[in-house]
Amino acid sequence: MEASIEGLQGELRAKREQRIELQIQLGASREREEATASLLEQMKGDLRKERKGRTELEQRSDGKAQAAVTKVKTTTEQVVGIIRRVSNRNRGLKEDDVTCLVRTFAVSRVTYCARYLQLMTVNRDTLNTMLRKAAKQALGVPIYSSTLRLLDMGAHKTMEELIEAHLSNQRIRLSQTEHGQAVLRKIGWQIEPVPIKAALPEDWKTTIQLKPLPRNMTPGKDDKRRTARAKAMTWKLEENPRVMYADA
Repeated sequence: MEASIEGLQGELRAKREQRIELQIQLGASREREEATASLLEQMKGDLRKERKGRTELEQRSDGKAQAAVTKVKTTTEQVVGIIRRVSNRNRGLKEDDVTCLVRTFAVSRVTYCARYLQLMTVNRDTLNTMLRKAAKQALGVPIYSSTLRLLDMGAHKTMEELIEAHLSNQRIRLSQTEHGQAVLRKIGWQIEPVPIKAALPEDWKTTIQLKPLPRNMTPGKDDKRRTARAKAMTWKLEENPRVMYADA
């Protein structure tokens, strides 16, 4: 009897020792996994810093920002290739959708990238050429079409016009806050006058009557509904001499 009890106690001790060893092994494996994960995160962070530093060096090494212009050129060529594949005269993307695609992936890259780079004449010519190619492809006209006629039509804008519009918008936006005005003074830019908003007189509020705007009047989506509404309003108000029209 005593021998069987001692045997059972020995088995319990052996199992307890095995359980302790398993716990130690599991803890070590968890520590190894955590150490591996932290090492991978550190390596990813170092890689991101290295890429960022390499990009800055590429842009600053010769002062010509050739690397950034090359990336913009590659993106624009990819967009032009996509347009060729997904649009034609009979089916696929239409002109409005293709124009939106060009404006999103090509024009925006030039607008928010070119202004902050030191561009040479060659770089400016390259960016303008890319913009012309994307605009002609979006409009469905041959690449050899007259650029002067497209500019006269207002079909697309040059890089200089995009940069000027971007700077003007940034200056107006910064001029509307005290911190933005401080930034403009620090870099020596002129502060744009902020329009003063005035409240309507009380007697005007009781005189002016505004009806709720009709639903489903989204430009580009409900053009037929908008045209029909405009014709109805014109027929109703065309004989009233006090009616004034404005571009909304």
